[in-house]
Amino acid sequence: MSTWPPPPPLRTLDDILAAAASHPVYAPLLDGEAAPPPLAAFPLLTKAHLIATVPPLLAPPHLTSTYLSPTGGTRTGPRPLFVPTDTSDNRKQRYLYAALLRATRTLGESSVVLNLHGGAPMYRSGDLTSSMIDLAGGTELAAGIHATPAEALGYARQFGADTVFAAGSRLVALATWADTHPASAHTFHTALFTSEPLSQKQEAFVRRALGVRAIGSVYGSAECGPVAVAPPCAEPGGEARTFVVDRSMFVVEIVRDGEVLASSVDPRPAAHAVGEVVLTSLVRYRNPIVRYRTGDYGVIRADENPDWVSVELHGRDKDLYFQVATEYIDVATVEKVMARYAVLQWQVVLGAGESVEFRAVFDGEGGPVQERADAVKAEICDHILGHDIPVAVLAVGYDQLEKGSMARKVRKIVDNR
Repeated sequence: MSTWPPPPPLRTLDDILAAAASHPVYAPLLDGEAAPPPLAAFPLLTKAHLIATVPPLLAPPHLTSTYLSPTGGTRTGPRPLFVPTDTSDNRKQRYLYAALLRATRTLGESSVVLNLHGGAPMYRSGDLTSSMIDLAGGTELAAGIHATPAEALGYARQFGADTVFAAGSRLVALATWADTHPASAHTFHTALFTSEPLSQKQEAFVRRALGVRAIGSVYGSAECGPVAVAPPCAEPGGEARTFVVDRSMFVVEIVRDGEVLASSVDPRPAAHAVGEVVLTSLVRYRNPIVRYRTGDYGVIRADENPDWVSVELHGRDKDLYFQVATEYIDVATVEKVMARYAVLQWQVVLGAGESVEFRAVFDGEGGPVQERADAVKAEICDHILGHDIPVAVLAVGYDQLEKGSMARKVRKIVDNR
């Protein structure tokens, strides 16, 4: 299969660093380093620094052949931060990423894909995922975020969709509806999810309710664009999921306490502890992304394909814990309790007076819902929070879970204190 247009020639890491050295985002960080400085000379790039330095680039004369994408939830005052990318760089990155989707057999010419991504005003998830499907050679059923489950599954039946592609929470919501409306359901071979990770319980539920045989994921961000793919797998995923990154698109570093534990620059990265994933784009040249702190944690390993590197993701920093009465509570500990009582999705709402409310969407097959909610509360009080903190566990539907304003991700931790 030939894909049009072919990508422009690829840049080297030295090309990217030379461009970054004089760029308004990076020049203030380098403090007179000789140009072009090596990768290690660039400080780690934070979202806070982007918020401070990118806005001047969002007006003429800088807006020439520019693709704008808002970050999912980051706010600079009343508006989101828009990340500018050169349109040629953007097309090249999408082409290379689609080639990775094909090479990993995630999507291809025979794929008929029910796409449930869309976007609020100026949000780009629908645009990006549509491009992925198109450049990978697949057929898109662009149902979007506003289609009801009945409408979306109706399109899937009409056109014989074999793949469903959605944000994690939307995928589970579709499965929840299908589970209670079996006459209107549709069986998919493959499910691909974005945004939020799927827990083991959620993955098992999606497989059962939608008949899914293989589940995979795509990973990216507004800051970095599409980055990695976890190819669809028939085996249930674990708490960590392994993604593949094309070395020609990104340099991946794992950093902990300021120390680089491993880098994809090394053909075979040595074994190392879990650290933060830091990305340098080898595609974005006019507005470079160098050593960007993703907020995701994991490890990297050599892949059997020498052109790729494997990245095992363990979760995001902001979703790893929450604080109650000066104590840090591990989200993974709560997740284990929820899984025991067939909770498909949950969030914690922290309120005044150190009150803690857990909102939980229960699988209908696990027994009486209120009995399970009471059991969850008892375990949390007995083994996690104690009995001195006001705790409530509410059984809710998906529409009662708070979501982010841009990407519409379910917020794991809602702090209303």
